[in-house]
Formats: sequence, structure tokens, C-alpha cells
Amino acid sequence: MADETNMLVSGCISNERSADANPTRNKEEAYEALSYGIQTILAKKGGSITNGELVTEVRKLLKKQGFMQHPCL
Repeated sequence: MADETNMLVSGCISNERSADANPTRNKEEAYEALSYGIQTILAKKGGSITNGELVTEVRKLLKKQGFMQHPCL
């Protein structure tokens, strides 16, 4: 592949379901748990993080928030 700056992250492993979060119960304010996790970790780290560290930190955050999914590269 000529451009190796891309990365694919899956919201969960094959036998799990990728969760949506909706703390306000307003469907217009719902968000995908993985996307929120990635944004949260990148903001916390200032964007300076490896792909592996990002996935590990997002897994920890989702677990802490009660989501039962395991994002992976």
C-alpha cells in the first residue's frame, strides 16, 4: 500500500456488538461509544499517541464507562 498513514479501528471484536451511548435519552444527542472514546483520549493526550496506545486507552475508558466491547486495530 502506497499510503501507510491510514488505520482501521473496529468498534469491537467479531462476537461483540459496538455500543451507542445516549446518557440524556435524546436520540439526537446519541453517539457511538468508540468514536467518543477516541476523541476523549486524543484530546487528553494532545494527539501524541501511538495506534496501540490509543486502542488500549480507549478499551480502558469504555470498560470504566460500563461498555462491554473491545475495540481493535
